[in-house]
Amino acid sequence: MNKPEILSILKKIQAAPLKKMGQNFLICQKTLNKIVKTANLKKGDNVLEIGPGLGILTEKLLTRAGKVLAVEKDPKYCSYLKNRFKNQKNRQFNLVQGDILKINISKLLKKHFLKKDSRELERVDYQLVANLPYNIASKVIHLFLEIKCRPRRMVILVQKEVAEKICSEPPQMNSLA
Repeated sequence: MNKPEILSILKKIQAAPLKKMGQNFLICQKTLNKIVKTANLKKGDNVLEIGPGLGILTEKLLTRAGKVLAVEKDPKYCSYLKNRFKNQKNRQFNLVQGDILKINISKLLKKHFLKKDSRELERVDYQLVANLPYNIASKVIHLFLEIKCRPRRMVILVQKEVAEKICSEPPQMNSLA
């Protein structure tokens, strides 16, 4: 999807990336391919995507993963995503409208990814793959490093300042580093 296509869709659904929600759209195919390649997805893999927006990364994930569970806060994008991926719904793609920082992640993962014969939530096998909304990137990273049912792998795109915090060394280190 290129910039004119994105602008056309945004106009059609009467939406725009909201700075207050840290929304941004990834349109560089090279970067999208690098994210998916780094995730090293197999057909049986479960993927949790946070903030799918218009589903640009989602579309690529669906070509590689077994299941993609997307959590989107903005109702306009949820409506668009439901329509865009309606043929995949309940088989390979599920969408939850909500704030990832307020959702009970254990229940969410159990409902969508836990095998029926397993009761141990710690064994939920999934990857977090996302172009994170800028304003919650640090909180999401902390959250998924601290929860009981951590992802097997996190492949996330964050803004430069967040990446610099993660890579910082003493004495500039913070909790992300």
